[in-house]
Amino acid sequence: MLASFSDAFIKKPLFTGKPSDALMEALNMELPEGCEYEYSGEKDICYIKTQGTAKIEGMQLKIPEEIMAVLDKNTDTSHLMALLYQYQYNMEKSLEVTVSENAMLNLENGAVPLDKMVISPMHAAAVENGRFEMFPERTVQRRRLTLSDGQHKIEIELERKPSGVWNEDLYVSVPEALLSINVKLNTIEQQASFSVSVNMQASQSIDQYISSLYLYNAFQTGKIRINDKPLPVAADNANPVPASAFRFWEGISALQGRIHQTLMLPVQLKNEDIILGGKLICSIIKEKPFKTERNIDLIRFKGSFQERASIRSHIGSEFLFAYSQSGTCELFGATFPIFCCTVIRGGILSDMTDVSENEYIVHFAPPETSKPYYAERYFLSEDAMETYMKNDQFINQMTHASTLRESLDNEELLFHLEE
Repeated sequence: MLASFSDAFIKKPLFTGKPSDALMEALNMELPEGCEYEYSGEKDICYIKTQGTAKIEGMQLKIPEEIMAVLDKNTDTSHLMALLYQYQYNMEKSLEVTVSENAMLNLENGAVPLDKMVISPMHAAAVENGRFEMFPERTVQRRRLTLSDGQHKIEIELERKPSGVWNEDLYVSVPEALLSINVKLNTIEQQASFSVSVNMQASQSIDQYISSLYLYNAFQTGKIRINDKPLPVAADNANPVPASAFRFWEGISALQGRIHQTLMLPVQLKNEDIILGGKLICSIIKEKPFKTERNIDLIRFKGSFQERASIRSHIGSEFLFAYSQSGTCELFGATFPIFCCTVIRGGILSDMTDVSENEYIVHFAPPETSKPYYAERYFLSEDAMETYMKNDQFINQMTHASTLRESLDNEELLFHLEE
């Protein structure tokens, strides 16, 4: 795991900014014969390279206790400067070096002032009252990465931040990233850890959001690829997005193709939007009705006296009502016409009350063997709705409809469906 992260975050230079050949030549003219500045590969850091011997006199570096503890366990001090730099950045502290007034880097053919040993805007330096102080680099360090799971791919940008732990590097995604990622690298313990969440507000479209969900799951299950290199380690407490959420958002993506409008991700996802979206997916994408079980005491209708007489003749028996209606639907920033056919099975018809010449109320008693319900199906055109209602199987399909949750594969959506 650490090796994969290292390829992405450590081994490659964070900056490219090699000084021009003309500038390097001018800098080298100030150095003694036999030595020259060499580009380090990081931003514009250059250090003196010599084929002879070099010695620094009159300087004492104050090494932090944490780094001394590491050196006590490992006598190899070749990575000392790297450890010191890591300490500086993560702790946001300077390193103090005690120097004499004439401290120099002594070379075989001359000497160079101490502050010329390494030149770079990456580390500011100051010498005052016999103290030479190295300050941690403040430049924003960012890395652009490509995340993929074999089918979906997005690019994000991570920025290095001081971690507060000297031997732990911290990288966080920039605020507008599609995935909010927090990566911690401990090079001493050879460990890496990460946390990932989906940043819905950063998505530019429904389909981009779906890709983010798939890549989030790839992190959770250890199937993510970073810059096309596998990271085969799952999250410690894996919490993948459920399959029902993918079905919902993919259904919403298909719906926007049917209404020929672009649906936008909301600032705040509401339960009622999820339920409405589920009803539209069930009706228009899956082409199935759904029912909502509920107790029905009475229903208010408008109709003629002839209709009332027909209904009164069925008092004492179970009665079924079918009707249609139209209106406007608003979902995720889109507005479009909607048509709905409804079948109501309310129970035993117990009574009727006349309200006016064209309005009446039908009263119901609870049925003994079944639950009362509303069965519905939405359409995007009135012709499609009317054709469906004229079909011989209309009543049979509506009365045998499943609940919305059952019609959506019997799984939870992002929120609990209140039916």
